[in-house]
Amino acid sequence: MTLEKNDKYTVVIPNLKSSFSEFHKELLENYTKYSYDNVIIDLSKTDITLNDFEIFETISEKQTLNGTSFVIINARYNVDELPETLIVVPSFQEAIDMVEMDEMTRDLDF
Repeated sequence: MTLEKNDKYTVVIPNLKSSFSEFHKELLENYTKYSYDNVIIDLSKTDITLNDFEIFETISEKQTLNGTSFVIINARYNVDELPETLIVVPSFQEAIDMVEMDEMTRDLDF
């Protein structure tokens, strides 16, 4: 797993050689490193099933409680197929846009 941090967000990229369950375990083990950052999970090159998305719901809820964003990049599935509690976008630019929109919304106290 690779973490790419900047002043606006942290991008989490799974190791392509690892299984999804290994990625999930590593994600949880390292969560304290970015729990108060806006997080973008880049699953654009990861083989993931619809059921795998459910494991992100708890992390997404924690991020919301921390006042930060949690966005997943994946173009494989239609948004209507995914859990409503998750923000899933097809591209990196859209993930950045979502983080910026979330920050504006929080700044306006919505």
